Amino acid sequence: MPGTTPIYKQPPPAPSAPARRAFLTRAETATLAGMVLTVFSLFLVWEHLDVKTTPLPLPTLYAMPTIAITHRGFGTPARWPLTICAALGGALLLWPDSAARARLPLALVQGACGLACVVIALTRLAPQPGPLIALLGGALLTFGAIDRYTVPAVPPEKI
Repeated sequence: MPGTTPIYKQPPPAPSAPARRAFLTRAETATLAGMVLTVFSLFLVWEHLDVKTTPLPLPTLYAMPTIAITHRGFGTPARWPLTICAALGGALLLWPDSAARARLPLALVQGACGLACVVIALTRLAPQPGPLIALLGGALLTFGAIDRYTVPAVPPEKI
């Protein structure tokens, strides 16, 4: 028919809704899990001290017991560095990494935050749940930064 354009030559209609995206990538999931675990570790026991009490100068019928003192993560000097590094590592997910020049600085800062959490947990390492969970959280933050940088920002087109 004259005056009509064939269907295969017409431009596609404009999308009315933005393209859908997957819920969370592997890097985002690892980063968020690492942030949650690192902050959660501060609520757990980090140190356990047994303090021997001094006996009274008078003879007594009962022996003085040892006093067990436990410190949670918020009672240690590691509370602010861990909280700040975990929050900053999670907050870096707010910047989209679609720009190629912004990917490396974001990954470096996020990786530095994760490594700081790992180093802090290693310096206070003890057979207590707090440092072990912080170590796992820092490792997940670091893995999230590495995975975020190595995976391409835009998936290749399917042929």
